[in-house]
Amino acid sequence: MNVTNETFILDLSTSADLLKENESITLHHQEVIILAPFLLLGLGAFLRHSTKTLPIPYTMQLLVVGMLLGLLIRQDRWNNALQQSIQSLGNMDPHLMLHIFLPPLIFESAASLEWHLVEREKWYILALAGPGLVLSSALTAFVLKYIMDRSETFTNGLVASFCPENAWSFQAAFMLGVIMSATDPVAVVALLKELGCKASLSIGIEGESLLNDGTALVLFTILVKIVQGDDSDGWDDYVWTFARMSIGGAVYGGLFALIVVRWLRVIFNDALAEITITLSAAYLCFFTAEYYLQLSGVIAVVCLGLYFGNSGRTSVSPEVAHFLEEFWEMLAFFGNTLI
Repeated sequence: MNVTNETFILDLSTSADLLKENESITLHHQEVIILAPFLLLGLGAFLRHSTKTLPIPYTMQLLVVGMLLGLLIRQDRWNNALQQSIQSLGNMDPHLMLHIFLPPLIFESAASLEWHLVEREKWYILALAGPGLVLSSALTAFVLKYIMDRSETFTNGLVASFCPENAWSFQAAFMLGVIMSATDPVAVVALLKELGCKASLSIGIEGESLLNDGTALVLFTILVKIVQGDDSDGWDDYVWTFARMSIGGAVYGGLFALIVVRWLRVIFNDALAEITITLSAAYLCFFTAEYYLQLSGVIAVVCLGLYFGNSGRTSVSPEVAHFLEEFWEMLAFFGNTLI
């Protein structure tokens, strides 16, 4: 019995020594990931409340805070639950993060647009989100290709070491241009509103950004196949894919919105049901378009939000309308803060 006790005590001592020697060993579990989002939301609320008088937009303040947090979690001097939580959040699968935050952010932004201004600026928005995006991406690709081809560090170093032969092509540069052309107008639109600029200007920028994101994702999906050397499709197939995903996504979003609006009209003064329907609609429209119909989920949700903002608000009970608007503004604040 004494031998057993001594052996047990020796094992505990050895384990303690190992824990001291190896600081990377931790006893925290996966639930620590919950800590970082709520800490960031609290920090975002503090910044939003305490820095209203500063000339720096809220999203720029979040960028600075995110950079500081990124520097902190790379320090080896501390290893606790907060660091692990921030690291877990930062290491989240990008597709998962995209599918969590994108549908509500797009729906809220599209539904909040004033339809009469969107209709007045529609050709300007479509021109920038369609041909404008392609032209911007192509010009970016030409500049990148010209500069990078003349950089020995890039061609003989990075590309030669990590990429297969002929990996840096114009198609790859064009794909990079598409990625760089996707815009985020949150800070710009907020600044325009603070400066008292014309509503049509901010509507044009925000509306172009919504369709810009959908067009960019469609082009990116096609260019990935081309860059990877997928020869199964020809250029006519790529044109058909672009048209099907963009136009088909818009049509599907409109049809989905019709069903949602008709459903809301048969419900009266039930805030929980009506708000839940709009939230579920944003996610279901996105996922069914992307995974079951192979259409653009972004464009589908944009059209869903535009239709709801134009015709669907009257189908919401008057007692619920204000609560619904506040709910979606809160979700947009959560999404922008965490991203």
